[in-house]
Amino acid sequence: MYNVRVVMKALITITQFGIDMIVPIFLCSMVGRWLDGKLGTSWIFIAMFFVGAAAGASNVYRLARRLMRESGDVRHRDMAEHVTAEEEPTDDRD
Repeated sequence: MYNVRVVMKALITITQFGIDMIVPIFLCSMVGRWLDGKLGTSWIFIAMFFVGAAAGASNVYRLARRLMRESGDVRHRDMAEHVTAEEEPTDDRD
């Protein structure tokens, strides 16, 4: 039963990554296509596609960071916040 839950959670996570990437691309592309039709241009669709891709990548990045934080995996945490002033390396080559 445990393995089924792990597999289902993995499938849900993969699906969430896909949705987080596809939805902004689709919506921005449709807005770009609509604007191209209204304004009589042909470049807004392409620009909005890349805006949607950037928004989707940002969504996926934030989801991955949140999942890593929730999993408690300390290997991927930013160690810079744990460095104190005494531990910072200094350059004493005078």
